[in-house]
Amino acid sequence: MCQSIFLAVVVAPIMWICAATLLGWNEKRAVCNWKAIGQGDKIAVDVGCNKTESDGELVFFGCDIVTDKLDEMSFANSDFRDFKVKTTGLSIKSEMLQCVEQRSTSKNSVGGGTTTTKTYSTEWRGSRVDDQNFDKGSNWQTNCGYNNPHWDSGVPKSGAIYAETAFVGAYTLTKSFVEQIELSFSPVPENIPGWSVSGSQLIKASNAHNFFGSNPGEKIGAYRVSFKSLDLSKPMVTVLGENDGGAVVNWVSKDSFMCSGYTLGNVMMGNLDKDTFFERLREASEMKTVILRIVGFILFWIGFSLCFAPLEVAADFIPFVGPYIGDAIGYVTCCIACVPATGCCILIVSIAWVFMRPMVGIPLFLGSVLILGFVMYSRSKVKGGRASGEGEHEA
Repeated sequence: MCQSIFLAVVVAPIMWICAATLLGWNEKRAVCNWKAIGQGDKIAVDVGCNKTESDGELVFFGCDIVTDKLDEMSFANSDFRDFKVKTTGLSIKSEMLQCVEQRSTSKNSVGGGTTTTKTYSTEWRGSRVDDQNFDKGSNWQTNCGYNNPHWDSGVPKSGAIYAETAFVGAYTLTKSFVEQIELSFSPVPENIPGWSVSGSQLIKASNAHNFFGSNPGEKIGAYRVSFKSLDLSKPMVTVLGENDGGAVVNWVSKDSFMCSGYTLGNVMMGNLDKDTFFERLREASEMKTVILRIVGFILFWIGFSLCFAPLEVAADFIPFVGPYIGDAIGYVTCCIACVPATGCCILIVSIAWVFMRPMVGIPLFLGSVLILGFVMYSRSKVKGGRASGEGEHEA
């Protein structure tokens, strides 16, 4: 009960503040980014590949990456230091087979509270799982039976390295642009001591002795890695950025009301026309906006749901049927919490748009006021009904 009260009184308001901050920032970003893309679409200069033009302006071009000028890249100080690839970037995905813990929680049938059950299994993970506090009983012995070893220093963690520059036509891309070039090819190194090839992956067998598996590559402590690099057979990219003496850098849009410092600097694979390129920029921005709106809404929803948590816990104290009543209250209050969460979400979004795009923001603001007004009216009606019922009972 104390935990549920703490969630309702402390955690829920924090989640509301986080949701409101996220939604407000997201709407400002969406509008300012929309303005920056619109400005860029109007003034971008479509230039050729053979010579640098329009110094100081926003340029747009589709050209091949000059593969002859690419340096060979490798992961130094690792088992793969001799594996070198000519590319703009080289990524590695590394995983170790480890024992992991799963926890399931169930409500007690009497007196409220919960019981937690721990089970164990083996999974591929990209970083070491700390097993110091594992319950190493029969379930662990059956499904794991061996402690997770420390990460091998010869195996790089998952990540990527990139060239400082790359040449596209007559232009030089700076690192922030190079990092946007897709790494789609899967090179497979051969003859790496201690590693064997399995399809597009390399496997390093484990020396674990206390494990039921028969294949050393399926034992705790085994590793598997895969690489990604530039597909040299498809070197065409389309670039948008400011031409700074032949080097492409981020272009800064003109300041406007509540918007300053927003930039454009993008690379897309293939040879795209200007309309398609900018349409994809708008789609990507809209997708990010929608995702962050959903996150903000979920934070509001969870926050309002936590306000009802003490009611659910109180019902759990009823012997035998309490947990079922508590679950029912939890489902109902979760649905109820959706209404104020929707209203608050629309309210924050509309306030941001009232200042930045009034013709869109004002209708949204009125809609949110109606939703929140309905919630407050319904709440007052419920309280009024309770008060009149108590009066009749006393009479």
